[in-house]
Amino acid sequence: MTAIASTAYSRDLGDELRRLRESCTTFNGHAMAVQLGWDPSKVSNIERGKARASEIDLVQYLATCGKDIDYFEEFRSRYHNAFDCTSPRCRTTSARSR
Repeated sequence: MTAIASTAYSRDLGDELRRLRESCTTFNGHAMAVQLGWDPSKVSNIERGKARASEIDLVQYLATCGKDIDYFEEFRSRYHNAFDCTSPRCRTTSARSR
């Protein structure tokens, strides 16, 4: 996990992860961290878009939510550029925020 400046898009994707956890598991953030063997702040920072999760982190998180490899590949393709504002989605989201 890498702590870096968040973008509107990274926060959107973090919200998506949080909604997945809430709808696909019975875990709150702390219980998810325990299940994954992570510090609770790691789950919080990833779900708030404040830290970039590694691919392994994403696989573990999404698998715990019951998602398959196809879901992971699709999410990863969006998540890859979530922390740089060169992605078209980031620019669109940022423009709406102003």
